[in-house]
Amino acid sequence: MTRRALSLPFALLVLSCGGEPAADAPPPSRFESVTTAQGDIDAVLRDVCDVAHAPDSAPAWSWPNATELPAPNPDKWTWVNVWATWCRPCLEEMPVLQRSFADGPVALRFLSADTTDEAVTTFRSAHSFTAASPRLTDPTELPRVLAAAGYQGAGSLPVHVLVDPGGHVRCVRAGLVEARHVERILGALGGQVAPTIR
Repeated sequence: MTRRALSLPFALLVLSCGGEPAADAPPPSRFESVTTAQGDIDAVLRDVCDVAHAPDSAPAWSWPNATELPAPNPDKWTWVNVWATWCRPCLEEMPVLQRSFADGPVALRFLSADTTDEAVTTFRSAHSFTAASPRLTDPTELPRVLAAAGYQGAGSLPVHVLVDPGGHVRCVRAGLVEARHVERILGALGGQVAPTIR
């Protein structure tokens, strides 16, 4: 093949990089529209969360009345996962969350919305769930707790609240999270990304 024959495909490749996207290219999805860069946590939270608070206007996080309170993590971000034993999506995402936050810049804390301690105890023995999980003493208070965090939704479980090291709510997301969501947040915080779950 001659140099001239090679030059045409090369020129087409160069022209296809950069510039305007092809007219038939699909628009970026909610989770692809912002490039994750270390330290770009505000942009990532705006893209991934249902409610994302800027650092200067974020409400303070206050643990609700619960059967016990988790140990504070003054030097870490805290991911609060509100779940229940009867919530199927909660159970599906638990392994992803536990693997993702095994170490790194974010401490994972579970908060059960079950109505009895017995339900949580039974679940623990059936699923080898060893993480500490305080239980809301009054699960009907969940909408009020979420409203104080800036979320006005119905409070369908699971619910995720990301609290910065200063104790302020930076993100509230309702519904199942996937490894790709956690990867973006951890990547922006400079931590090890979550394992990809296939």
